[in-house]
Amino acid sequence: MLREIYPGKSQSQLVREDHLMIVVKSISIEYRTPAFLDDEITVLTELADIQHVSCTIRQSIMRGDTLLSQLMVRVAFIDSETKRPRKIPEDIARTFE
Repeated sequence: MLREIYPGKSQSQLVREDHLMIVVKSISIEYRTPAFLDDEITVLTELADIQHVSCTIRQSIMRGDTLLSQLMVRVAFIDSETKRPRKIPEDIARTFE
């Protein structure tokens, strides 16, 4: 998802150039069925909730039509210089509309 918003830009570049760190605040995982070595899996990602300085992303890990696990990942946006929460950048917030 981040690579689509900032194509060609690594997270270390975001820290250096935009003073932006995206950190995982919490994660919950519901395992339903195992994946096995050499399985082809797909990770579907969608926005579940957006707040002023954080958002929750729902990820579904699939093998074909079978749901293997579901994750709820809450990420916070931090100013890399002050190490304090910062407002979600407009270009990121816009992609969630």
